[in-house]
Amino acid sequence: MWVVDYPLLERIYYALVAGFDVYGTAGHQLALRLYMDALRVEGESYFLDFLPASKRQEIMQSWYKGVDLEKVHYYPSALPTKISFVTDEPKREFIEHIVNKHILPATNIAFDAVNYERAGAAYSSLPGKYETKDDYLKAFRAVSKPGTPFFSLINDSNANVAYMRIRLKNGKDLAISIVINRWHNNVTYLFGEKNALDASKDSADFISGLIGSYPNYFFDVREEDLPDFFDLLAHFEKSPADYERLAKYGVNRAEDRLWDTYDWFQKRFYEDEPVTAGLFDLNRYYHLAK
Repeated sequence: MWVVDYPLLERIYYALVAGFDVYGTAGHQLALRLYMDALRVEGESYFLDFLPASKRQEIMQSWYKGVDLEKVHYYPSALPTKISFVTDEPKREFIEHIVNKHILPATNIAFDAVNYERAGAAYSSLPGKYETKDDYLKAFRAVSKPGTPFFSLINDSNANVAYMRIRLKNGKDLAISIVINRWHNNVTYLFGEKNALDASKDSADFISGLIGSYPNYFFDVREEDLPDFFDLLAHFEKSPADYERLAKYGVNRAEDRLWDTYDWFQKRFYEDEPVTAGLFDLNRYYHLAK
């Protein structure tokens, strides 16, 4: 998280927009990349200044695992905070405080009912039975948590967005985007990003509608099959049996139904976003045909 004041915003703008030369030399672009590192640390340190002084170094280190904080020029402030924290998750507690107390309701900014768990709350397990809408929301929330087996096993850094069609019994099919949040131990690398990844902490967001330009996979699931689909995500193993179950819902690039599925999502995108919609690009679709 960052806190951005006007001087920081101004420097980011002039570095990355007004002063950035797309066709500049490698030296120019490297210098801006290193400068942006310093601006990122500055924004992070402003955020930490709102948290308890005793937690600042610890939280900053959690964002820079394996990195000496002196090398990124972070030196925690000893200034006290005027906020009284009551949980052991001051970062999330502070964010909730801002959203709940300081953002006008007219902005319609609120926490996601499916993907966000409040400070101190634990992720639920899959429901024992599926009878109400809340049962299905609970299931989506359960498989969105960090370390869900399917998302931690399908860990190609280019596989980050899947589109899901849910065929409802009433005929009003839903379009869902599954966005994978790839955990990085730190973001200080210039090269070797894969060395900073930790798939065991990857999570997912289930978002209504279609976002992104490069879908990596399509899922086509009937309403009555959702319990089995959730169970597959929650307990997926790279076994022949699980891949066979996956084939029922996932659309492989070698299947004839790929294009009918693509056409459905494309048509739905034009219906949902008639002004901004464009063609989905399949150049990053999951490449293994089985």
